[in-house]
Order: sequence, then structure tokens, then C-alpha cells
Amino acid sequence: MLESDSEPEILDIPPIELELEPAPEEPATEEPAVEEPTVKEPAAEEPAVEPALEPPRAFGYGWGSYSQTHNRSRASRKVSLRRSFDTKFICSTLPRQRIINSCETTPNSHAKQDYTGVFLAHAGLYVFADKYGIEPLESLSLHKLHVTLKSFTLYRARIGDILKLVRYAYENGPDYESNKLRALVSEYVACEIDTIGKAKRFLALMEEGGLFVRDFWKLVQKYLL
Repeated sequence: MLESDSEPEILDIPPIELELEPAPEEPATEEPAVEEPTVKEPAAEEPAVEPALEPPRAFGYGWGSYSQTHNRSRASRKVSLRRSFDTKFICSTLPRQRIINSCETTPNSHAKQDYTGVFLAHAGLYVFADKYGIEPLESLSLHKLHVTLKSFTLYRARIGDILKLVRYAYENGPDYESNKLRALVSEYVACEIDTIGKAKRFLALMEEGGLFVRDFWKLVQKYLL
């Protein structure tokens, strides 16, 4: 607000006028008119306000927006892959529960624990049971391998344990696409590719080619690209 240098004007207060009360009128002798009830007209309805439509988003050609969307999509599919692996139901014909409880798996706790023997024991039993058609043993051995992999802490020093399991699975047993052992192993590698993929031994395994590369690439196309 701007201040004026001139002094404020003094307004003249008008004189107060007194209103004289009129003389009381005599009551009218005529009957008062009956007022008709007024009918209120309905209020005009206000036009409904339609929600404003968002303007269409322009397709972004910038590398930044594409990269962020791609990374979010890849992370979401990777979580979906890990959830699929962890919740996989394998054992449909397990033996009695007493036998299952007697061979609980023990997770590793430090990087110096070599789990190659544990992995190959379960894988070897699966190959044996698959060869001779022993379905309960096949289901049990694959179930135990699955539980062991789920609880396995993948230290960088233990990547070799997983790669030995991959080699065993693809060098033994029948060569058909429905091989459950190979499917389980390749899916685990895809889940842990951020760790395993940095190892030179994994790159050497990929350079060899073969059925593992085929199965692994199918998972990469579905979940990681």
C-alpha cells in the first residue's frame, strides 16, 4: 500500500435526523385478503462438470525415459521369475512325511562352505531315479535340491559350486526338453544372473554353447529382456 504525503481528508458527518412516529391508523373493517401460497419454481440444475481429460502423453524418444521404464519393467519381471522359482511345486509323489523330516536341508552360513557335494548328491539321485523310473525318489531328490538352492546364500566364492551343478545336469541324463533337473538349474542361474553373470567361468560356460545356452536364453527372453 502506497502512503500519501498529504493529510487525510476529514469527512463531514451528516446531521442525525430524527424520524417522527406517524399517528396510529384506525383498524380497517375490511376482511384481510387471503394470501395464496406461492409455488417455488424448481431450481435449475447446474450442468454436470465433466472431469478434465489428461492430455495424451507424448511418446518419449529420450534415452532417459526409455531407460527408466525398461529398468522398472526388467526389475518387475525379475521379481516375478524369483517368485516363480521359490514357489515352484515339485514333489507330487513324495514318500512318507517321516522320511522327509529325517533329511532336512541345512543352509550355508559363510563363503568357505563348499556345497558342490550337496548339489551333486541330489542331482545324481535324480538322474538315477529318472533312468530307472523310480518316481518317488525322483520327486524327493528334485525337491531337496530345490529347497537347498532356495536357502543357499550365493557368495561370489561359491559361484563355482553352481556352475559344477549346471555342467553335471547337462552332461548326464536324457536330452529332452522336459528334463526337470535342467529346467530347475537353468532357472536358478537366471534368478542369480546379476551375481553369476559377472564370473569369467560363467562366460566360459556360455562360450561352449550347448543345451544350457538354449534353455537359459529362453528364460532371458521371457523374464529379463
